Amino acid sequence: MSRWIVLGSAHSIAAPHAANTHFALVTTRRIVLVDCPGPVFPHLTRYHLSPHRITDLVLTHFHPDHVSGLALFLQNLWLVGRTRPLHLHGLPDVLDRARRLLDLFRWHRWKREYSVHFHAVEGPGLLPLLREPDVHLYAAEVKHSVPTLGLRFAFPESGRVLAYSADTAPCPAVEDLARGADWLFHEATGAGSIHTSATQAGELARRAGVRHLFLVHTDPDPRARHRLEEEARWAFGGPVTAAWDGLTLVWEP
Repeated sequence: MSRWIVLGSAHSIAAPHAANTHFALVTTRRIVLVDCPGPVFPHLTRYHLSPHRITDLVLTHFHPDHVSGLALFLQNLWLVGRTRPLHLHGLPDVLDRARRLLDLFRWHRWKREYSVHFHAVEGPGLLPLLREPDVHLYAAEVKHSVPTLGLRFAFPESGRVLAYSADTAPCPAVEDLARGADWLFHEATGAGSIHTSATQAGELARRAGVRHLFLVHTDPDPRARHRLEEEARWAFGGPVTAAWDGLTLVWEP
């Protein structure tokens, strides 16, 4: 059984009921975290995810609402006695800045028992990031104010596909990531040169042949989210859900 858990669904300004957008993918072999805003451990506890079983962390881009919890997360792993390696994935610019951030905390002096392996992702088009029998993860650079990765998770055993836009304006790379996906989690911060409106997300999902569109990185106000659902549904013509913290997709095998 595999699970995709929305650990946070809000845009840069979070709320008591909605943390900044980040996710966890749980398969039989790996647990992949996508982004690391603020304290992550409370969310792991809330959704019964052991910090010892986290295998990978993907940082989509280096903005505070996506990486501000990185040092605390690594420190917490040390304090709970983690021993297995952690794999950290991102664009070269993101990993370089992550290292510099950690150096401010003198993290190389921590007497931790686990290692952190940095894996840079770079190049044109759809790039393989992780390949396991139960999940193939691909990434592509999308259109934001800083270098940013969107993601595509393919599950060979079930034939399902899940895509995540990350923070981006509408662009061909997101359409490629989302092509034929069962689920697309797309940001809906608002129209602009570096973000996407709900209507634009719906239009992109329709062009990409997505089955179900989920809106994330949104205003946490429930009334605003209802309006965004209506806007995206009008443009998409298919099922649209404004995601909330704790929303979980479960599928077999």
